[in-house]
Amino acid sequence: MFTSAVATAQETTGKIMGRVTDMSTGQPLSGMTVILQGDQGEDAALTDDRGEYSFVNLHVGTYVVRFYNANSATNVERPDVTVSAGATIRADAAIPTQAAV
Repeated sequence: MFTSAVATAQETTGKIMGRVTDMSTGQPLSGMTVILQGDQGEDAALTDDRGEYSFVNLHVGTYVVRFYNANSATNVERPDVTVSAGATIRADAAIPTQAAV
């Protein structure tokens, strides 16, 4: 009996995506700066109107995701976000905001 081996492309990258919300209200935060740092360097994204962001085609490995709010001195960091081949990893964040005075 003969079996044939079919070569298939294996995924070697993954994704990180998430949603950024206001810690007090739970409302999505648009225009937030999200910085991704890993062995390959840094990348940045802005959240959309739904507070969502994504980084695609990431090499397998461990990343740090940082969330910055221009209206607050407090920022949030998610260390040790591990990307696996073919996987989509969620890294959501609730950011404290300051009301304008």
